[in-house]
Amino acid sequence: MRVMWWTASFWPLIGGLEVIGVELLSRLKKKGYELEVIAHDEGGVLSETDSFEGIPIRRFPFHEVLEEANVDRIMSIRMELNRLLDAFRPELIHMHTLVAQTLFYPMVARSRDTRLLVTRHELFDSWRDTGPDTVPNRILRSADWVACCSEAVLAQTRQVIPELEGRSSVILNGSPMPPLEPSALSFTPPVILCLGRLVVSKGFDLAIEAFARILARHPDARLCIVGDGPARRELEDLVAVLGIEDAVFFAGSVPPGGVPREINASTVVLMPSRNSEGFGLVALEASQMGRPVIASRLGGLPEVVRDGSTGILIEPDDVGALSDAILRLLDEPGTAVRLGHAGREHAEAFSMERYADEYDALYRKLIMEKPRDV
Repeated sequence: MRVMWWTASFWPLIGGLEVIGVELLSRLKKKGYELEVIAHDEGGVLSETDSFEGIPIRRFPFHEVLEEANVDRIMSIRMELNRLLDAFRPELIHMHTLVAQTLFYPMVARSRDTRLLVTRHELFDSWRDTGPDTVPNRILRSADWVACCSEAVLAQTRQVIPELEGRSSVILNGSPMPPLEPSALSFTPPVILCLGRLVVSKGFDLAIEAFARILARHPDARLCIVGDGPARRELEDLVAVLGIEDAVFFAGSVPPGGVPREINASTVVLMPSRNSEGFGLVALEASQMGRPVIASRLGGLPEVVRDGSTGILIEPDDVGALSDAILRLLDEPGTAVRLGHAGREHAEAFSMERYADEYDALYRKLIMEKPRDV
């Protein structure tokens, strides 16, 4: 069975979705699928043609060409995409993300016998326009199936596009269990961890403000912020204004292989997101390492973090609730340990084996069924 896999970015780039993609395709290849990858070329730093474990990769400068509105380059990419489709003859096109490359999809000549599967990792509140005439909306309506990474994303997708009720489902994200064994939670000193892209929507400024409040009771506590992004300077300035530079450490970006080590060195992991998270991969990674998670009660996070069982959920933008939750776990080490242990057990339900098996079953279902009348 031949599957063409479209995604925003792919190996060797690193990130949550990139890691999921690598793990998924590696397992699907072992199940006998013929695969090809279409990906965005991040700033021309990677080769246009490449391969991963024998899977061909073709990269295109989707973002740059669209920003330039260069008609000649747009038509050139369209012709190349059609050539790739003609040569590979996929039975299924799996659009794993809906970003810049989405705008090129209506330009290609998909065979009537080629099924289209779209995976949604995000909620609509992260889109500029959800109207019926937008390209992403039209593609979703034309898809043979839409897979959503959480119940929250599925519910919103069906609310915005009711006709997808009978051809959409949830496939919860998977994550490989780290080979590193979790260490016991350390409270000497307690280390509070924020991990992710440094952007306003992640709410790391809220974490800094909440952390400043807990230092009065736990002066030896430390806040570690792992990741990079456009909000870093503002976060550093906030730390300086609050006068807590000695207690806050900006670690910068780490490769995926280093994430378990960073989590293992922490006592509590925070996800104080402002905007709805489609899933919450960092929360899952923290649970895999036996760390209690404090997260915003929005989007798919409550499906990953069970309030009172594997972590604590708080209302978004509530610094007081965030600081209270941190203090509770630092003042009650037994509660923190209990939540962490329960989180590790809960994380077993999000295995990559289950994730790959569910996509394998969906691929086979779509490829075997008759074409849908559009």
